[in-house]
Amino acid sequence: MDIPLYRRRRLTISSTKLDIPRALEVIRNLQVSFSRAWEEALLRGEVDALVTLLLSQLANLQSLKLGPCFTLYTDLSASLLNASLRDNADAHLPCFDKLGFVGYDFQPLSHRRMQQRDSHNMLPMFYLPGMRTITACLDNPNILSWPIHQHKQSHITCLDLSYIREKPLEQLLSFTPFVRKLKWTWLHDDVSNNPFDTSVVDLDQIITTLGHIRNTLEDLKIEGFCLSDGDVLPFFDVKGSFEGLRRFYYLKHLDIPLPFLATFAPSTGILIKNMLPENVERLAITDTFWPHECYRPGIEYAVYQDEWEFPEIMTALNSFLYNWKGSHPSLKGLEIGVDQMDEWEKPDWDAFASLTPEHGLPIKVSKRWAA
Repeated sequence: MDIPLYRRRRLTISSTKLDIPRALEVIRNLQVSFSRAWEEALLRGEVDALVTLLLSQLANLQSLKLGPCFTLYTDLSASLLNASLRDNADAHLPCFDKLGFVGYDFQPLSHRRMQQRDSHNMLPMFYLPGMRTITACLDNPNILSWPIHQHKQSHITCLDLSYIREKPLEQLLSFTPFVRKLKWTWLHDDVSNNPFDTSVVDLDQIITTLGHIRNTLEDLKIEGFCLSDGDVLPFFDVKGSFEGLRRFYYLKHLDIPLPFLATFAPSTGILIKNMLPENVERLAITDTFWPHECYRPGIEYAVYQDEWEFPEIMTALNSFLYNWKGSHPSLKGLEIGVDQMDEWEKPDWDAFASLTPEHGLPIKVSKRWAA
């Protein structure tokens, strides 16, 4: 299979306007073990070398956001962070103690084959004493190789992570027990050979994973996506139950695809109210985990896996709303994502609109994706 150019080419920037002798002097004065590789990369104009040079001069940096061209290769910048974290770090190195936000931007999701295969390059960020928010795309290593043997706990409170799957995410969250807000993009790449990247949605494992932040988590948003080279996507096997989420007593805001709460099949009889913590205040149920065509095991033709149609959706919502004041008295509003509900007829929408006056709960209809 051909490897896309953005995955195999090291981007370079013209360094004609850079004072090369002065830049090399700066690198040598830092006295880091990787200075030779850094100098050579700088002379080639590699983006990572230039970013690392810039970072080395920003001792008071508070926020760092890198776009797609700057996140393909990060070995040198990661080495700089590792060097600054050591107890015997040279006084010339910045300690980045004021850095509180890091964002690694990538290509749009529809075009993203996993670019960054080295999640360990992001891990030093988790050790920085002032770090509170990280947005990143991480792959799925068998073991997260933390850069410092002494396993210090992170004080990060906000994470926005994508690509990383249930089990590797558990390793990461065990190191970040103070997270209050988590946005997680569950993603399956149909051509991936990674053993963790399967088409199984393991709800029990997700609950176990999130259990590491159960006593602090207040805001949880989960999105589900699949990358595939064909028009027909893989069949998703939903295992386990989200019922364990009821024990997340501090969770106030929940934004989640319907299949994560109640699978793709209404016939399972799962009740939404049995999946939610009692104290939840705002709930958003989305349909952005597409009702897609797939090949069901044992069937040679493509079928729609998502079986949620208007009658089943209304039955589930009415069942939940019938006694919401008794089951979830703190609930202040419900948001329903309707990206895939364009085929509803006018009587369907009229019935949907009657839910608020009938049950007395503000219901917002939203469309997450542009047409």
